[in-house]
Amino acid sequence: MTQALLDIHDLWVGFSSEAGTIHGTRGVSLSVDTGETLALVGESGSGKSVTALAILGLVEHGGGRIERGTLMFRRRDGATVDLATAAARTRRAIRGNEIAMVFQEPMTSLNPVLQIGEQIAEAVRLHQGLGHRAARGVAEETLARVGIPEPRKRLTSYPHLLSGGMRQRVMIAMALSCQPSLLIMDEPTTALDVTIQAQILDLVRDLQSEIGMAVLFITHDLSVVAEVADGVVVMYAGQAVEEATVEDLYANPRHPYTAALLRSIPRLDRRADATRAPLSAIPGVVPHPLAMPPGCAFAPRCDGAVPDPCERTRPSAEPVNSSTGHTVRCFRWCDGVAGTTAQAQLGAAE
Repeated sequence: MTQALLDIHDLWVGFSSEAGTIHGTRGVSLSVDTGETLALVGESGSGKSVTALAILGLVEHGGGRIERGTLMFRRRDGATVDLATAAARTRRAIRGNEIAMVFQEPMTSLNPVLQIGEQIAEAVRLHQGLGHRAARGVAEETLARVGIPEPRKRLTSYPHLLSGGMRQRVMIAMALSCQPSLLIMDEPTTALDVTIQAQILDLVRDLQSEIGMAVLFITHDLSVVAEVADGVVVMYAGQAVEEATVEDLYANPRHPYTAALLRSIPRLDRRADATRAPLSAIPGVVPHPLAMPPGCAFAPRCDGAVPDPCERTRPSAEPVNSSTGHTVRCFRWCDGVAGTTAQAQLGAAE
């Protein structure tokens, strides 16, 4: 069996506060294979971005720390390193070179006083040892690759002179400049209109096919996941509550939170007699990280929860389909508490 490109096991990330330790992730486990697109989905505060920052070794810069767990990454030379315990020098050599990230908001991620050509070329000079002229050449080629017109001219542009879609393409160009093995994309289309969003998603697919990199795609939008991902990890309150292939998740969701997310997606193909029905919403709120319930974190919002064991014992991940790797963290998944198939949940037209 081929070793995964990235294998995360039992990841706990804590942030110190006056009231106590806040856990951004609570035992997250997942793996990403070479060439695969894995989506992390869930509400804000579910631990998606914290997981990404832990991979990059950046949680310490936000006052956090990895308390437990391993993040095994296979490097280009075949060596495997645990990013959780690796030396700072090793993590710097990997970050931006073998693992790159496209952050959520390009306007705040790009340096407003540096030309975009310099911002792209900086990583190339640092990681690949190229001179100034050669690095500028790579920057120009990368801008052309992501579909920016007149790339040589754009090298001297500042971020504020570009549109939102162009800035997002620049961020992708920066991430791709060293041809990473793993690209992390944190809500890359949230601030874009649907037309630009479609262009960015098409661009990522084309570049992934060209370079052969893996993609960890962080989003709260399950409709986007259906377009780009091979596998999905659904996160809630710092835990991975369900993991499956895209086809399996949509056709056979087993966690009630996953089913609720699917029901909340607006649909244009609802039956005429259902057009006036309100959108489905998940009642309640995510529990405060300093006041997690003793049992399942989703139990206070779950219609199928029962006092014992749901409200008293924390569930562990159980296999649903070993052949597809479908797992769920729910005591009552065999009882059908997640509801019927995704097609029925989404109110598909008959």
